[in-house]
Amino acid sequence: MIKKFSQTIIWGFFALAVIAQNQQIDFEYLRIEDGLPHSTINDILQDSLGYLWIATDHGLAFYDNYHIRAFKNNSNDANSLSCNQTYALHLGDENNLWIGTKQSLERYNLKTGVFKHIYFLNPPENEKVPVVEIYKFNDSILLLGTDGGGVRHLNTNSLEQNYLLPEHIRANLSDRISSIQMDKNGRYWLGSLDNGIFIYDPKPNPNQQKVECCTQLLHGIQIRKLMQLSDNEFAVATYGKGILVINTETLEQKPLLSNLKDQKLLMHTFDIVKKGDVFFIGTDGEGLIEYDVNANTILNYKNHGTNTKSLSNNVIRTIFFDKENNLWLGHYEGGVSFNQSKNQFKNLVYSPYSNFSLSHTNVRAILVDSKNRTWIGTDGGGLNVIKDGQIYNKIKKNTSEIFSGSNPMKILSLFEDNHANIWIGTYLNGVYIYNNLSGKLESFNKIFATEVLVNSDVRCITQDRSGKIWIGTNGEGLYTCKPENFEIEHFKRNSAKPRKSLTLDWIHCIVEDQLGFIWIGTAYGVNVYDPVNGVFRSYLHDKQDSTSISGDFIYSIYEDQKHNIWIGTDYGLNRYNRKSDSFISYNVADGLPSNIINSILEDASGKLWLSTINGISNFTPEENKFVNYNTTDGIASNSFTIGASFKHENMLYFGSIAGITYFKPEEITSIDYKIPVVLSELKIFNQKIKTGKVFNKRVILNNSIAYTKGIELFKKENVITIDFTALSYAYADKIVYEYRLLGFSDTWNTVKNIPSLTYTNLASGLYEFQVRVKNIGVYQPITSLVIRVLPPIYEKWWFKFILILFVSSLLFVLLHLKLKNIKNQRDILEQKYEIEKLASEKERRGFNTKINEREKRFRQDEINYKNSQLISTTLLLTQKNKRMTQLKNKIAVLLKEAKNPDVKENLIKIVENIDDEFKIEKDWARFEQHFNEVHKDFIARLKVNNPDLSLTYLRLCACLKLDLSTKDIAALMNISSRGVEKSRSRLRKKFELDAQENLVQFIAKI
Repeated sequence: MIKKFSQTIIWGFFALAVIAQNQQIDFEYLRIEDGLPHSTINDILQDSLGYLWIATDHGLAFYDNYHIRAFKNNSNDANSLSCNQTYALHLGDENNLWIGTKQSLERYNLKTGVFKHIYFLNPPENEKVPVVEIYKFNDSILLLGTDGGGVRHLNTNSLEQNYLLPEHIRANLSDRISSIQMDKNGRYWLGSLDNGIFIYDPKPNPNQQKVECCTQLLHGIQIRKLMQLSDNEFAVATYGKGILVINTETLEQKPLLSNLKDQKLLMHTFDIVKKGDVFFIGTDGEGLIEYDVNANTILNYKNHGTNTKSLSNNVIRTIFFDKENNLWLGHYEGGVSFNQSKNQFKNLVYSPYSNFSLSHTNVRAILVDSKNRTWIGTDGGGLNVIKDGQIYNKIKKNTSEIFSGSNPMKILSLFEDNHANIWIGTYLNGVYIYNNLSGKLESFNKIFATEVLVNSDVRCITQDRSGKIWIGTNGEGLYTCKPENFEIEHFKRNSAKPRKSLTLDWIHCIVEDQLGFIWIGTAYGVNVYDPVNGVFRSYLHDKQDSTSISGDFIYSIYEDQKHNIWIGTDYGLNRYNRKSDSFISYNVADGLPSNIINSILEDASGKLWLSTINGISNFTPEENKFVNYNTTDGIASNSFTIGASFKHENMLYFGSIAGITYFKPEEITSIDYKIPVVLSELKIFNQKIKTGKVFNKRVILNNSIAYTKGIELFKKENVITIDFTALSYAYADKIVYEYRLLGFSDTWNTVKNIPSLTYTNLASGLYEFQVRVKNIGVYQPITSLVIRVLPPIYEKWWFKFILILFVSSLLFVLLHLKLKNIKNQRDILEQKYEIEKLASEKERRGFNTKINEREKRFRQDEINYKNSQLISTTLLLTQKNKRMTQLKNKIAVLLKEAKNPDVKENLIKIVENIDDEFKIEKDWARFEQHFNEVHKDFIARLKVNNPDLSLTYLRLCACLKLDLSTKDIAALMNISSRGVEKSRSRLRKKFELDAQENLVQFIAKI
C-alpha cells in the first residue's frame, strides 16, 4: 500500500546562518511498488479537481491519495497515450491536461478520458520531435519547447501549429529548448539544453534595419529552468554554474547565493521554485537545498541510507508544491519523495544523522532558564542543553562543562530556583543541582550532607513564595527544603492523622496557587496543603457525586491567568470552583482526544493546551470547545509524557516519547479551506465502469465519474459501488467522511479510511448520493451524484396500463358469464325460498307463541317467588314486632316490681332500646329495600301519578301490592287493624275508586 504522510518538518530551535547539511524533514515515497509506471520523474502537476499528475519515463500517472493509476500506450486503443516517455505537464482549461512526450504533445480530456495526439515534425524526414516545455502565451496559444525542433506555436482551439521564430533566427539558435519565459518588454527568453539562453525580441527597432533580434547569454551552458523573480529579474537553474540571477534590463548575472562557501552544492541544478522568501533547489547529487532569504539560512536535505524518512535519493529533477503547500520531489530513478504541509508545529527529535539532535527519544522534562538556555531531560539519554544555537549532551563530542563527570541518564523533572540554580530530578538517582555561579553539577545528598533523601525517584520540583523547595517523589511522599539553612521537612501518608498527611506517597505534580496553598497531585487524589495551619485537605472521586473530581490518578495541575485551578486526571480535565468547593469535568465525550491529561499550559489568549496520550488538545473554556491535533497535524508523537511541558514567552513546549513538540499558539490555526471530495470510480457488481465504454449494451459514463452529475441504471444493475476520495494530501489520515443516499435515507452516516460504499437491491426510483468531509475546518462542500434506477418493463406505467386494461376486460367477460349463471341459480333458489319461507313462517309463529307463553309463565313464577320471599320477610318483621311488644310488656311488669334503682335504670334503658328498634321507619326501610328489588319503580310510579300521597299511604300501597292481610299490615305499620281499615277507605277515596272496584286489584295493575 502507498505510505501515508508522517511527521512534519523537524526544524532547529534557532535560525543558523550556516549550512545545516544534516538537518532533516521527514519524507514519504511513491515508488514503482506503489504503482508508479517508472522511477524517473520528469514533472508533477495538480489538476483543478486536486488530482496529482506525474510524468515519468515510462508512462503518465495520477494519484488520488489512495491509489496510483498509470496511463500507457495501447496499440489497440487509438485514444490511449501515444508515447510512454513523458516530459512536461501543463493544465489548460478545467477540462484539458497537456502532456509533452518523446514523440508528441498530448491533449488529455479530463472528462472523457480521451487522448488527442499532436505531432511536431522536423523536415525533411518528418521525424517526430520531443516536447519538453509547455508555456502558456494566452488563453488559446501555447508555446512549446522541443528537443530538436525549436520553439513551436500551437492554437489550442484549431490545433494549427507553426514555428515561433522566423527561419533566419532559427538558423542561429539552438533547437533544443528546455524553458520559455517572457519579460515585461515582450521579449522571449529561451533556455536551451546545449547553448545557454537566447533572448528573442520580435518588436521593430527603429535604430536597426532588422525587425527582430536575438541575444545569447551563457554560451555553452545547459539551461534547465527559467523562473521570473520580479519585473527585472529571472532566476536560472543551470547544469554546471548553479543558480544565477539575471537582470532583464542590464543582463547582469550573479549567483543566487554569492556567500555560499561550498559552491559545489549548487553547481548542477535541475529545478528551482520560490515560496514566499524561500527558494527550493533540486540538484543532481546534492539533494534538496532550501534557502531562506530573510533568515539567510541554508538547509540541505539528502538521502541518509537506512533512514527511511530521508530523501529517496539525491537527484531531484522536479519540485512541486500543491494547493495545500505539500512538497513533492521527482527523482531520477528514485520515484517521488513528498512531505506534507502541516501546521506550525515544530519538533526536535533524536536522529543519528543530525548534529542538532536530542540524545534520546523519550523527553520527560523541559526548562528554558533565565539565561535563555533550553534544558531537556530524557529518560535514558541524560540532559540536553541548547545554548547559543548549539545542542550539548553526553552523546555529542562538543559537550560543555555541564556534562563533565558522572551525570544521571534518566531525568524526570527540571526546575530553576530564585538564584538561577537548576534542580534536576532523576529516576533512582535522587536530585542534582546545577550551581549557576560555579557551573558545577552536584547531587543533593552531597550538597546537603547531613540530610539524605530517602527516595531517589523524583518526579516534580517547585519553589513556593517563601523560597522553600518542594520535591515530590514516587513512593516516599514530599520533601521540603530551605536552601539557606539546610532545613528539610518530610510529608508522608499517615492514616492515623489524615489532616496532617497525604492520601498517597506517589507524587506527580506540585503547584502553589495565588493564595499560597500548595496543590499536590498524587496517584490517589488531590491534596491541598495549608502552610499557615499546617493541614491537608483532599479531593477524591465519588461515584455518587457528579461534582466531585472525575478521577483519582492526578497527572497535572495548573493555575490560569484568572486563577482557576485546572487538574488533569486519568479520567479527564477538571476545573475547581472555589465558591462551591466542587469540580466541573470534561472527558472524551466532550471532545477530548484522551481522558489522560499529562500536562496543561495556557496561551496569551486564555486558551488551554493539553498534552495527552492521544495528541494535543486546545481548549477554549468560554466555549467549552476542544480542537485536537495529532501526528497528521505535524506533532512529533501522539503519546506525550507526564509533566513534560514548559511555557517561555509565547512559545509552548511539550515532551513526548518521540522528542519535543514546540510552537507559538497564534501560529496554530484551524483548517479554513474547503477540501473537495471527488468521486473516483463506479462499479456495478464489482465491475469497473469505464468512461465511454459499453456496458449492458449502452454507455453509462460519457464523462469521468468525477465530472458526472447523474447516471441511469437498470433495475437489474442494483449492486453499485461508489469510490471517492478527499483530495487533501496533508490531512489524508485525519479525514472522516459522512455520506447519505437521499431517496433511501436522509440520515448522515460516517466512514473513515474506507472511501468506498456499496448499495444493493435499490428499488426503482430517483436517488442522490451525497458525500463530504465531516471533521476538518469549515463547513465542507457536498459532492453529489444523482442515480436514477429505471424500472423494468413490467414496472413502467404504460405496461401497467395495458395490463390493467387487459385484465379488466377479461374480468368483465368472466364477470358477465358469472353473473348470468348466478341469475339463473338465483331464480331457482328464489322459488325454493318462497316455498320454504311459507312453511318456516307458519312454524315460526307456532314456535313464537310457545316461547311467549313460557316467558310469561317464567316471569310470573319469578315474581311470585320474589313476592313469597318479600312476604316471608314481612312476616318475619311482623313476628319480630309482636315479640318485641311482648318483651316490652314483660319488662314493664319487672320495672314496677323492681326496687333497686340501678336495676330500674337498666330496665328503662332496655325499654328505650326496644322502642328504638321498634320504630316503624327502621322496619319500613328494611321492607322497602326488599320490596324495590321485586317491584322495581312501583313506589316511583305511585309518586308520579299521585304526588299528594303521604309516606303512610305509600307504605300501605306496598303492603296491598303484596296482598298482605290486615293483621300483617297492622303489625308491619305498628297500627291497629281498625287503623288499617280506615287507611284503606281513605286510600280508595284518593284513588277515586267506585264502590264495586277492588282496591287490591287496582294497585296490582300499577
